[in-house]
Parts: sequence; structure tokens; C-alpha cells
Amino acid sequence: MGYALGSPFDMEMRLTNNTDKPLKLKFPDGGAFDFFIYQKSELVYRYSEDEHYPTGLKELELKPGESKEFGGVWPCKDRQGKWVRGGRYQLIGIINATPPIISNILMFGLAD
Repeated sequence: MGYALGSPFDMEMRLTNNTDKPLKLKFPDGGAFDFFIYQKSELVYRYSEDEHYPTGLKELELKPGESKEFGGVWPCKDRQGKWVRGGRYQLIGIINATPPIISNILMFGLAD
């Protein structure tokens, strides 16, 4: 997938309970999720470094078949606030439950 460099990049992940029983998740703090963007093996951006999570989400219960979406926006800047260059990137999402749930890796490109 290719995206225009300099445009905000929407990050979304969906957690679905694919079982026939309720799924109960416990969170150690208010940061229920996070996103990480890498170029090669270098961490370029971490969503939680820019965002302040509302406190209070300590537990989440999903009924069978129910989904919950988590999302944020990457401004296409690195951890120092500088615009990133075109190239290949990897996006990983994490649900910060105990234990954590890690998404599949999404490979994408930014074009100059």
C-alpha cells in the first residue's frame, strides 16, 4: 500500500471476540492501546508518546462476536517531530491488556 508523504495517516485496529464466551480484558492503566511505526528495525513513532489517554478504562468485556475499534492518527513525523522521508514502513498495534494482544504487521509505503 502506498500513501502520500506529509498527509496524516489513520491507524486503526479492531479486536473481535471470535469465541462463544465473553472475553474479559484487564488494563493496568488508562492506555488501552498503542501503535508503533518502524522503518527497517528503527522505531520512528510511538502513538502514546504524543497522546494522553483518558484514565479510567480498567476493564473491557466483549460479548461473543462483538468488536471494539481503537484508532489514532500519525502526523508522518518522527519521534523528534521532524517530517519522515518516503520509504517502506511497518505499523504494529498493541492492545495493552494483561496479557498484551499484538496485531499483525502492516507494511506500507510513503511516496515523495
